[in-house]
Amino acid sequence: MRFFAAILAAAAATTGLTGLAAAQSAFPAPGDDLIVTLGGGPRVQPQYEGARNYMLSPFPIVSVRFLINPFTGEPSSEYGLGFAPSFRYIGARDRSVDKKLAGFPKVDAAYELGGVIDYTLPFARGYLAVRQGFGGHHGQVADVGVEGIFKPFGGLKIAIGPKLTFASKEYMETYFSVPPDRSGPPTPPPDPFSRKKGGGGKGGYQADAGLNSYGPNLKVDYDFTPQWTGKFEANYSRLAGDAADSPLVQKIGSRNQITVGFGLAYRFGVDYR
Repeated sequence: MRFFAAILAAAAATTGLTGLAAAQSAFPAPGDDLIVTLGGGPRVQPQYEGARNYMLSPFPIVSVRFLINPFTGEPSSEYGLGFAPSFRYIGARDRSVDKKLAGFPKVDAAYELGGVIDYTLPFARGYLAVRQGFGGHHGQVADVGVEGIFKPFGGLKIAIGPKLTFASKEYMETYFSVPPDRSGPPTPPPDPFSRKKGGGGKGGYQADAGLNSYGPNLKVDYDFTPQWTGKFEANYSRLAGDAADSPLVQKIGSRNQITVGFGLAYRFGVDYR
């Protein structure tokens, strides 16, 4: 409750900051070489990859935008090629989360760290995010997407578009493979023409690398002042391929994965030259 109270208090404070925006000194300042954005808030997401139940987790907001190209020394704009960090948290999977997981392999909580490379135009953005897993899994995950960008008025910006997520064999094995004799109640043999590689039970199930999920992604930013901004993100992912065919998803979890987060962030300039 203290965490939510802090978020609400910070959001309320921005209403006063809006009136002070005109009195602030120019931002970014003439000597700033880059803009750093830091903030956070709460996020609701599946308890683990493929889960039916949900949990509350942190929603970190971190980005860096260069005003001066570090390679050429020339001024940069908000358009063109850009880079930013990428993070994701996945909760633990064990029987304490869902009693139906008894007999399935336990997976510890995992953290993913990586980066995003994108290209932004006034009306659209394309991006590629690659992350390495730590903790519960040590695989690799890549998001590929495009977004249409709309700026209906003032400081409001809306970005929406499709996203595909691909995962390595190690990642897919961690969350969707089932070892023999550890997959709970056996299921009937799969259709020989189906792409499934076993329905659980004594035969187990082996998930391979490939497409993990697909679906739309929505981002809404609102600038209360030149330095304070509010962010809202919503993503719907539909598990696909070997992830969707896994007994863990078909028996216990869900192919439909929804994530919603919001937060408040502060921007400041840095002079590094």
